[in-house]
Amino acid sequence: MRRVKQIRRERERARTDRPDLDAVLDAAAVGTLATVVDGQPWVVPMLYARDGDRIILHGSTGAGALRHVAAGAPAALCVTLLDGIVVADTLFDSTANYRSAVVRGHLTVIDPAEAGYALDLMSDASSPAAALRCGPAPRRSSPRRSRWRYRSSPTAGR
Repeated sequence: MRRVKQIRRERERARTDRPDLDAVLDAAAVGTLATVVDGQPWVVPMLYARDGDRIILHGSTGAGALRHVAAGAPAALCVTLLDGIVVADTLFDSTANYRSAVVRGHLTVIDPAEAGYALDLMSDASSPAAALRCGPAPRRSSPRRSRWRYRSSPTAGR
């Protein structure tokens, strides 16, 4: 997979330090997973959680985009936090202030021994302490999950 080496526009606003990118990933609740399915772009919004150097996604590997990425297709996850709209004297000079992170890589199916931990992490990311309030999920209600390990660092952020 070709690595994107630098941000070309608004370079002074780019952030490539891992702590900055992790902060964006930790602050957002929804990311957009993108891949190519049968030659067509496929984009799906998904809840996710960061666990150290990996991204956990919850979903069935038998459906849509996750089926293809679980089979080895490359994917990207984009997360954006809108900080504000800047209204200038002209429409041309108006803009938006945002932070974003893009992660590129391949997904792997979570080992069954980690499935409970991953589900707790996902639940707690969207509703803090949910795993403690709700208790463990019954085995039959745990569909196959995928996890996404991002390489040594996410690609870029702004």
